Amino acid sequence: MDVKENTTAAENQEPEKFEEILQALEKQRNQKKNWVTNVIFLLISIMIFFQAGLLEGGPLDILIIIVVILIHEAGHFLGMRLFGYRNVQMFFIPFFGAAVSGESRDVPTSKKALVTLMGPVPGIFIGIVLGIVYLINSSPICSKFALMFIFLNAFNLLPFFPLDGGRLLQEVLFSRNRYFELVFRVLAALMLMAMGFFGGLWVLGILGVINLFTVGIPFKIARISQKIRPQLAQCVNDDMQPDQSETTDDDPFPPETARIIACNVYESISNKLKPNEMAGYISQIWERIQTRSPGIGATLGLLTVYLFSFLLALVSLFGFVMAEHIKNAPLENKIAEYRKSDGRTGLKEEVYKLDTLHSETELSEDGRLYHGRMVKYNLSGNITCQGLWNQGYPDGPWIYYDLPGELERMDIFDKGKLVQCRWKENGQWINKELDDLPSDLKADYLEYSAGPPQGPELPPKISDANDIATP
Repeated sequence: MDVKENTTAAENQEPEKFEEILQALEKQRNQKKNWVTNVIFLLISIMIFFQAGLLEGGPLDILIIIVVILIHEAGHFLGMRLFGYRNVQMFFIPFFGAAVSGESRDVPTSKKALVTLMGPVPGIFIGIVLGIVYLINSSPICSKFALMFIFLNAFNLLPFFPLDGGRLLQEVLFSRNRYFELVFRVLAALMLMAMGFFGGLWVLGILGVINLFTVGIPFKIARISQKIRPQLAQCVNDDMQPDQSETTDDDPFPPETARIIACNVYESISNKLKPNEMAGYISQIWERIQTRSPGIGATLGLLTVYLFSFLLALVSLFGFVMAEHIKNAPLENKIAEYRKSDGRTGLKEEVYKLDTLHSETELSEDGRLYHGRMVKYNLSGNITCQGLWNQGYPDGPWIYYDLPGELERMDIFDKGKLVQCRWKENGQWINKELDDLPSDLKADYLEYSAGPPQGPELPPKISDANDIATP
C-alpha cells in the first residue's frame, strides 16, 4: 500500500479518532511541560547519593546538592536558549533544585549534543576550581562543594540512559543505526543492573531493569522512522506537502504527516493507543525523522570533548581523594638526637606524615618542653613555617609561607603572648587584632598565652636508647 492509499484508508477508518490525535498533538506541543518525570529523576539522584554516603552531613549536604543541580540544569537551559529550542522552561522545584525541558524540533543533532554537554562540563570545571581553593585554604565547605560538583557531573557522563552521557552517545553515534542503538541500550541497562547488584546501589539496579524492559520502544520508533522517511519524501513529490514545507514553530503540526505516522504506529506497535499516547509517539518519530547525524569532524570533536571531560572528572576525583588522604594522614612522632653548633648533643621532636618529614622542633635538655627552633615542611620539602620556642611557649617572630614559598604572615610572641600579627592581603601588609582572627587561630593563641607550657608526647623513659633515634 503506497502512502496515499495508506493515508486515505486511515482517514476513512476512524476520522474522528485522528481528529482527537491531532488535538492531543497540538495540546502537547503548546502546553507547559509536565515536570513530574524531572522530579522523579531528581529523587533518584538524591537516593543514589544517600546510598553512596555522600549526604551524611544533614541539611548542609542537601543544600549543596540543590545548588549543584541548579547550576547543572542552568547549563542545559542556556544551551537550549542559544540553539533555538522551542518552549524552553526551567522548573524550580522546592527542596530539589531545578529541571529543564524544551522541544528540539529542527535543532541539528550536533547542537543537541552540545546542549547535553553544557550541563555536566561546566560543573566539572567549577568543582576543580573549588578543589584547588580547598587545597589552599582547607575550607570544609569548599571541599564538600568540590566533591559534589565533580561527582554528580561525572556520574551524569556515564554512558547510561537517562544520563547525559547515554543521551550524548545515542545522539552522536548510535542513532545512525537502530541495531547499534539497541545493542548499546541493552548493554547499558545490563551494566546499570550490575552496578546496582555488585555496588549495593539498588536504585541503579532498578533503573537498569526498567531500561531493559523498555528497550524495544525506541527500537520500534527508529524502525518506523526509517520506513516513513522515504514515504514523506514521496508526499512532497506528489505535492501533498505534509512535512517539508516551510513552516514556523507556531504552525500546526502537518495533518498528513501525523496521519502517516499514526498509521504506521498502529501497524507496528498497537492499534489500541489512546490519543495522548499516539501523540507522544508521533512527536518522537517526527523528531527522529528530522534528526541528521553530525559529520565526521563534528562527531570526533564532540566525542573528544565528552571523553576528555569524563576522564578529567575521574582524574580530578582521584586527585581529590588522594589530597584528602594526604591532608588527613596520621602524624608519627619520634624523639631524635642532633648535634648543636657548639658540638653538644641535643634532643628534637621529628614529626612525619606519609614517611616524609613534616616538622622538627628542638627540645629542652630533659626533652619535656619545646625549646629552640621549630620548622614545618610540606610534602615537597619546602618550609611552610618557622619560629622559636622558649621553655614551652612560642617566643619572638614566627613566619609563615604560602605554597609558592612567598611570605604571607608573621606573628610576634612574648613568651606565649601574641604581641603583633601581620597578614599580607592583596600585596599589602596589614595588622590584625586577636578578635579579627579566625576562631581556630584565636583559640591557639589563647592557649599559648594562658595554657601550660607545651612539649612533645614522650615515651615513658626518654633516656632509654630504644626510644631515641640517632642521626
